[in-house]
Amino acid sequence: MAEHPVPLSKQSWSADSTPYVSICCTTYNHEKYIRDCLESFLMQETTFPVEILIHDDASTDATAEIVKAYQAKYPLVIKPICQDENQYSKGVKPNVAFNYPRACGKYIAVCEGDDFWTDPRKLETQVAFLEGNPGYVLCYHDARIIDENGRLVSESKLPDKCKTDFSAEELQKGAWTLTLTRCFRNVIKEFPPEIGNVKNVDIFLTALLGEHGGGKYMPQISPAVYRAQSGSIWSSLKPQTQIQENLNTFLYLYLYHTRQKRTELAVQILFEQAFPFFADFRPETNPYREKIETFAKREQRAWNAHDIMENSPEYKLGRIMLRPFRFLKSLLNGKPGNP
Repeated sequence: MAEHPVPLSKQSWSADSTPYVSICCTTYNHEKYIRDCLESFLMQETTFPVEILIHDDASTDATAEIVKAYQAKYPLVIKPICQDENQYSKGVKPNVAFNYPRACGKYIAVCEGDDFWTDPRKLETQVAFLEGNPGYVLCYHDARIIDENGRLVSESKLPDKCKTDFSAEELQKGAWTLTLTRCFRNVIKEFPPEIGNVKNVDIFLTALLGEHGGGKYMPQISPAVYRAQSGSIWSSLKPQTQIQENLNTFLYLYLYHTRQKRTELAVQILFEQAFPFFADFRPETNPYREKIETFAKREQRAWNAHDIMENSPEYKLGRIMLRPFRFLKSLLNGKPGNP
């Protein structure tokens, strides 16, 4: 460890130094933005070594060339993988498949190639907190939103209700934290098969991290910058598609916790997370919206009163609805089947 924080661009650790933090960055066709992203990494002032792991998913523009130029300048810090064939289109999750497995740091921070950080002490602050608070596995902060031309869209991307600490159980339910702001312990060495079926990998990752501790909101860190642009995987989705993908994520999260025999937690996810998304999908054409909302509220009240047991009709109904999602999927596609 150094005595005083120094920007990564000016550090000179030996080649055999073990990085303390691994920054994991995925990028695709970000030639207009990747420099901002990399510079926000290199300006980080830390007392410890950091590695920057980049996965370029066969960009068709100059992104890979820009990354390689930065690697040539900072060969001990920047470690890219530049694919010849696009992996995401094959169903591969780049961070899960390529970045997390090679992360050597005790901690991991994440930022996509079209986003960037603004606080030079972000990593130093987050690592110091995690070092001193072993009951926490994750810390995070807020971000501003800009459009692809750099114009401000919103001063805050994080809803007010999420500007708070989360318990381990809340994280296990998939509490929302912003991916580009997170720093977490490198404790997940194997990912469950359910994660391969969701687009919202980061919500699932949050739930997995919750098995190891709570989450800390850090408003003292300057907001990062999230770029809402047409090439973004998530921002480019239609609102209805985003709802469907969120629903899909929580259904698979339900299945994961059920498989892990966390019965109460699994059913809470069903009532608190999955049902609201299901009710919101195509509200003008969903003939079961009112029934779903009424059912979810009634069963949540029963759950809170500890009236639902594993062998109760209510719990069995929840299981039936998740086996194997055919009825739910038919409704999502606007083709109601037999309820």
